[in-house]
Amino acid sequence: MVNPNPVGMHGERLAREYLTHNGYSIVASNYSTRFGEIDIIAARAHSLIFIEVKTRTSTEKGYPYEAVRAGKMRRMVRAIHMFLATHSYNTYTMRAWVISIILKHDLSPVSFTIYDDVPLKVS
Repeated sequence: MVNPNPVGMHGERLAREYLTHNGYSIVASNYSTRFGEIDIIAARAHSLIFIEVKTRTSTEKGYPYEAVRAGKMRRMVRAIHMFLATHSYNTYTMRAWVISIILKHDLSPVSFTIYDDVPLKVS
């Protein structure tokens, strides 16, 4: 696992707050396996959502969501398989989201965007 940074940790906290405020249960945070990590696993109404949160204080190197590439998704899918092998969510619909957050340097949010139609199958 990558060493946590304060910007990323703050973004994940904002994402969890948003989710709980909107009726989602947080099933797990920073679920990590040898295959990969899932930042947040949330559930609501028989949907299980696997969430990658990307946070930046600048778009100089691109928007946060642009950092979620095929390799990251492959690792996330492997981690999802490990999670599902050890937890009973067989009747749930599985979904993947990317939450992209841009913060000011004082860590107040500038934008908070949810991409809620991320394909789980990666070639």
